[in-house]
Amino acid sequence: MSDSREHPVEILWRMQREAMTAGHALAEKDQGDQIWGGLAFRVGDYFLVTELTSIIDVLDCPAITPVPGTHAWVMGICNVRGKLFSVVDFGLFLGVAPRGTAREGRILVINNEDLGCTLFVPKIFGLRYFTEDQMNQDTSGLDEAIRPYVDRTFVQGDRTWAVLSLERLITDEKFLHVKDSAFK
Repeated sequence: MSDSREHPVEILWRMQREAMTAGHALAEKDQGDQIWGGLAFRVGDYFLVTELTSIIDVLDCPAITPVPGTHAWVMGICNVRGKLFSVVDFGLFLGVAPRGTAREGRILVINNEDLGCTLFVPKIFGLRYFTEDQMNQDTSGLDEAIRPYVDRTFVQGDRTWAVLSLERLITDEKFLHVKDSAFK
């Protein structure tokens, strides 16, 4: 059982160590397959995974102060350890119906000092590992809303996991323009 005071990122690292100790990742490595792992989460019907180095923190959803004149997908701003961050409802940004509430969801703090942004996601699965033979470079089967932000996919069983490039997302003009044009 984890200590409730344990930092969420520390929990993820502990989970990774435990999985490796149990032989989950090592068994795949012994087969000669290269392993790639990342933080897995769900937004709408999208099953996503992103590089651990792209995220500096995973937090329960803090108190959010709305910001007038922004798009509906901008939930507002929040205070994370004394710094202000914008909070983007990633599902609404993609145009998918939200699944979950702020109470159930988490925020992913993006590793970019200049931007100060977090993504609200309704469901986090933790760490997910993939082998090289599960990788697929073809993203043409993905919806148009998510495709510009995906590097590649991995297929495990009947589930496709899209690898979200947070670098692509945070440099996209649509993502950077938060002002609602209807606001005067």
